[in-house]
Amino acid sequence: MDNWQLNNNASPALHLRIGDQELEVKAQPAEIDPNQPAPYTVPADHGGFNLFTPRGVFHCAEVKPDLGLQDNHSEGNLTAPMNGTVVTLLAEKDKPVSKGETLLVMEAMKMEHAIIAPADGTVAEFFFSEGDLVDGGAELLAFYASEEA
Repeated sequence: MDNWQLNNNASPALHLRIGDQELEVKAQPAEIDPNQPAPYTVPADHGGFNLFTPRGVFHCAEVKPDLGLQDNHSEGNLTAPMNGTVVTLLAEKDKPVSKGETLLVMEAMKMEHAIIAPADGTVAEFFFSEGDLVDGGAELLAFYASEEA
């Protein structure tokens, strides 16, 4: 959607996936009756955009695919790999954990993603609870590595 503008003569197309259904949405100029609500509105923000339709509101954002080329766990990535739901918190706040121990589990796109301790240490705080929806890239917890090597 780079350089996409309203009132431009071009008709850009957006490809949306809702569940297993893929849709192509083409923006076309339309005459707007100020006395009637627009059937589709697309206000943009820094994290994507919301598509308001008669069927509901859909949050849309560009998601870069995980091609499995990086091992996020080896570096202790404590952020959500993609939009998803926190399934369970396995570590206890302020209790010691070992390197490689699973701290929490997320579900995204019908797959479970384990968030792993990057080193021996403690979880100071979980920023989300079980069942919470999380945006991709969101920091999930505060982790402090032990000072012992």
